[in-house]
Amino acid sequence: MIEEERLADRSAELGAWLLYELRKIRHPHIKAIRGRGLLIGIELLVPARSYCERLKDLGLLCKETHDFVIRLAPPLIISEEDLAWAVGQVRKASKDSSRRPAPRRPCYHLRLGRKSETRHWFCLPCLIPDR
Repeated sequence: MIEEERLADRSAELGAWLLYELRKIRHPHIKAIRGRGLLIGIELLVPARSYCERLKDLGLLCKETHDFVIRLAPPLIISEEDLAWAVGQVRKASKDSSRRPAPRRPCYHLRLGRKSETRHWFCLPCLIPDR
């Protein structure tokens, strides 16, 4: 099945196109976009959870990996139209968050693993209210 339908070759071709389209997105939170085939990682300067949740709300499933990476892993049989739609959703999610400036580094208490008295919009512990 994989060899008959040339899924590996198709994955490489579509993955190259997907990387090209995603790298056109300019946003201060995006540090790097990398991938191999259709397995794509979007590394951010801020925690990826809020982006993943926004993409889920837009209908695109992805995975937060290592706190700062959005992992996209579409099926090998995905159509070009569906990939173009996915790129559009990533653009939309990045535009939704562009109202806030990117931090230069993770906040101090996040690096130390401590809770701070001040709340920072770019830090997951600061985004979650105390319960």
